[in-house]
Amino acid sequence: MKDWYLTDAVTTGGFENDEFRDWRGAFENDVLTSFASSEAKVYNNNPYNKPHTIRIIMQNETADSYNKMLYRLALFSVGALQCGDLIEVEGRWWLVISLVENNGVYSKGMLYYCNTWVNFTSLTTFKTVRYPVVVHNATQYNSGERSSDYMTIVSSQRLIYFPCNDETVLLDNDYRFLIDKNTYHPTAWKIAQIDTEHDNWDGYGLVRCMAVEDELQPTDDVEHMIANNSKWIEKNGKNSGYASEELIPPSDGGGWIDI
Repeated sequence: MKDWYLTDAVTTGGFENDEFRDWRGAFENDVLTSFASSEAKVYNNNPYNKPHTIRIIMQNETADSYNKMLYRLALFSVGALQCGDLIEVEGRWWLVISLVENNGVYSKGMLYYCNTWVNFTSLTTFKTVRYPVVVHNATQYNSGERSSDYMTIVSSQRLIYFPCNDETVLLDNDYRFLIDKNTYHPTAWKIAQIDTEHDNWDGYGLVRCMAVEDELQPTDDVEHMIANNSKWIEKNGKNSGYASEELIPPSDGGGWIDI
């Protein structure tokens, strides 16, 4: 049998399954163990899961444009990742944002770089959690302000990508975050639109939030970058059966922020 990477695109001899198994073994045993691959810690769809390790090949690492710098194409073993999985490679966190398909030899998926972390109150445990997320400026070419003779109205927007899980799927309109490198007077953001359907494949997917700029509240915890959502939770959470306030976090702390 010829080397897997020199194989014809179409085989019709009746032994295709055997050949694909051979090629998959060559990919996993030769390519994924070579210098071209990297070790990745996989947390599936929650950064608090205990990670397991796989080998992947990251493509497009020498991007020649700004947009291409934000994502990578990754090759990995069949079944190793799904849309919405979080992985850590060489200290950087990435989110699988595409439908993951395979050709019988390897799987391919698109990864977005998680460019910031968000602290927020979990709607399943009512504890503070911390997620790596993808944040894009969705203001486009707007200056960020809309002027009038009487007032200035903020119109800045951010598109935030979360992995979809039992915790993030409960996020909804008017829920607030503090997202900013300026930790002395950070910018507050409020969800204006939530989308759990667009990036949803085979039961796996993302939660996409369109957030608009909001006023920083005196009750926001600026020191720990946690927006105060107590009124939102009182109105939409505890009274809507989201979760019991008495749920206990994991015994080892589970990475909860101690404030």
